[in-house]
Amino acid sequence: MLARTILFPCIFAVRSDTSVFYYNLVITILNNLTDSGIILIDNQLDESQLFKVIKANVEDWTPKFRPKAKELLKKLHKKNRFVIASVHPPLSQTCDIRDEGNCIKLFTAEEFTGIVVRQSHCIDNPQFTNRLTLLEDYSISPLQKKLNKRDYTLNKGEWNQDKFSEEILIPLFRDAKHIGIYDRWIGRSISEGRNNHQNTLTEILHHS
Repeated sequence: MLARTILFPCIFAVRSDTSVFYYNLVITILNNLTDSGIILIDNQLDESQLFKVIKANVEDWTPKFRPKAKELLKKLHKKNRFVIASVHPPLSQTCDIRDEGNCIKLFTAEEFTGIVVRQSHCIDNPQFTNRLTLLEDYSISPLQKKLNKRDYTLNKGEWNQDKFSEEILIPLFRDAKHIGIYDRWIGRSISEGRNNHQNTLTEILHHS
């Protein structure tokens, strides 16, 4: 499953109180995202104001940690983990993306798992409170748990098909550029019109 995540540029900004713990924590988040996350941005990567600020902030990192952060951002790009959000309203060229209030406005029309911010006052909208993760609390947050969950063990009948689609299939395939099905039994069921696999795929595409 790929968790859709919003990273505020402020978490990459170097401040007077920035420590080794901070650098390691942000790198941990980026590592987790390369394994099982999606980062929502405002435009194509070379035109994204959000990504430009993130890159500029990383350039200010100490030489010890900067190369690893840049390496992970490149890896995320290579794995197509930066996904353009449905920005409403479109981001003005004069909009200061470093203002977290402007940043969150980009994503009000999007479905996402969590937001990572530097300070709690970055967002004052109660709509997002239950998905808010403070940088310093990441290691004990629901978002961290979601990004690190690899296996599901379910009892018989614990989930119905709708629940399975909502929790697994839709998050996994929603932002995929291509979907290939290599299971011959599922393929045969679809071609013969049996079972509900066709309906499941239609539902996934509907949410894409």
